[in-house]
Amino acid sequence: MKMMSKYAFHLTLIASLFLFACSSNTSTNEAIQPPSTELVNFLDDYFKDYLSRHPMLATKAGIKDNYGLLDDISDASQLNEISVLKQKLKDIKKFDFETLSNEDQLSYKVFEHYANSEISGEKFLYHNYPVNQFNGIQTAVPAFLIDHQQIVTVSDAQAYVSRVKGVEQLLSQLINNLKKRAELGIIAPQFVYDKVANVCHNLLEGLPFEESSQKSPIYNDFIIKLDKTDISQRKKNKLVSEMEEALNNEFKNGYNAFLAYWAMLENKTTENNGVWNIPNGKEYYIHA
Repeated sequence: MKMMSKYAFHLTLIASLFLFACSSNTSTNEAIQPPSTELVNFLDDYFKDYLSRHPMLATKAGIKDNYGLLDDISDASQLNEISVLKQKLKDIKKFDFETLSNEDQLSYKVFEHYANSEISGEKFLYHNYPVNQFNGIQTAVPAFLIDHQQIVTVSDAQAYVSRVKGVEQLLSQLINNLKKRAELGIIAPQFVYDKVANVCHNLLEGLPFEESSQKSPIYNDFIIKLDKTDISQRKKNKLVSEMEEALNNEFKNGYNAFLAYWAMLENKTTENNGVWNIPNGKEYYIHA
C-alpha cells in the first residue's frame, strides 16, 4: 500500500472500528443490546496509541499532540506496528464473541481481519515503491504542511519550523528504505524518476533558497499563515528567520541527499514495470 494512502486508510479503518463499537443500532430481528464498553475502550485505546506513534496522522485528525514531529518511517517503526498488532490480536480474544451485539461482532471481525492482514504482510514489508510518480513521503510532507499545519500561536509556528527541520532525518529514513529494497531487487521503474526529481527540485526554488521574486512553496505557506495571526511583528520576524534557517539547512540538505541517491538509483532501474519483476511477485500479488 502506498505510503500516505496507507495512513489515510488506517485513520478511516480505526475510526470506523470505534464507530461500529459505539453504535447502538440493531437489526429489526434483534433485541436492543448496548455496545460493550470494554470493546469500545479497547478499540479507542488502540486508535489513540496508533495516533501517538503517527503525529502527522494525529494532526490530520485535528489532534495537536506531537505537533512539531514527523512520522517515523524506519524499519524498526514498521516492525513495531506489526508487533503491537500481534499483541492486540491476542488481547481481543478476551472478549466472548458470542455474547457481543451484532455491531460489536462486526467491529471485532473488522479489527481481526485488519490485524491478520497486516501481520501476514510482514514478509512483504519491502514489496512496494515508497517513492513513485503519484506520491511518497518526499511530496507528502510538503503537502501535509501546507494543507494541515495550522498557525494560530507562536508555539504553532515553532512546531511548523520543527517539522521542517525534521525533514532531513525523515528523508534519510526514506533513503535507507530505498536502499534496502534495492538490495532485494525492488526498484521503481524507469518512467518515475524524472517526475519525482522535478517535483523535489521545485521545492528548492525561490526564496529563501535563491534570489527570486517568488517564494518557495513551504516558505510562502508559512508566511501567509503567520501574517494572519495576532502574533507581534517582532516575533513574526524572528519566526521567519528561524524558518529561513531551517529551509536552508535541514530541509535543503535532506532533499539534496535524497535527489543524489535518487539519481544514482535510476542507473539501476529497468523497463520491467510489473509486479512479476520483483522477488516473490506472484505471491505478493495474491496477498495484496
